[in-house]
Amino acid sequence: MKRRRALAWLLLLPLGYPLVRWVARLRSSQDSGWKHAVGALGSEYLAELKALTRALLPGVLSRQQTDAVALDFVRWLEGQNPRAELSHLGHKLRREDLATSRPGARRAAIDATNYVRQLEQLRTLTTPRRLPQLDRVEATLVLTSALQVSGARDIPAGPTGANLLLDLLSFYYRQPSTVDLFHGRRIGALQCRGLDGVDREPAPLAAGA
Repeated sequence: MKRRRALAWLLLLPLGYPLVRWVARLRSSQDSGWKHAVGALGSEYLAELKALTRALLPGVLSRQQTDAVALDFVRWLEGQNPRAELSHLGHKLRREDLATSRPGARRAAIDATNYVRQLEQLRTLTTPRRLPQLDRVEATLVLTSALQVSGARDIPAGPTGANLLLDLLSFYYRQPSTVDLFHGRRIGALQCRGLDGVDREPAPLAAGA
């Protein structure tokens, strides 16, 4: 509301309309950069993204399954609003962040261009070979080193845009299918169910599921 009121006042000034148009063009440029970055993740950097998921996710997953996670992550990014506040995306604030990160206290959006920049840095760490050419052990060592340098301590409750490696882990581990996999049963997390059958043990996953 305050933002709309400020724009209304700007329109009353002689330079108000040109300024508002400049802000609109700036936002359009930012959105264009966002779309370009997400497009690059799904094409130019897709091989590296798939290599990351293979090295980061549990070894029980097949290559086809980890590749599917990478593709799902790109599709999820394509559906995000680059100007949305993380609190509106279900981001869970830590207790120690409440004083400075209250909903509405600051705007923070997932920035796909940051992901591209981090992938470029990982490329330099594996030169002259590319990340997809490393075996699982070599890739794990590279990613572990990158996480240590970043000072990462825990996996966020949801992707935040700050660290691609942590966001891939967060994206995977918060999925209902991951809960099913780890328990070996069809838990069906996040599904809306009635009270019928709540006392029954979830059915086991089928072999190879």
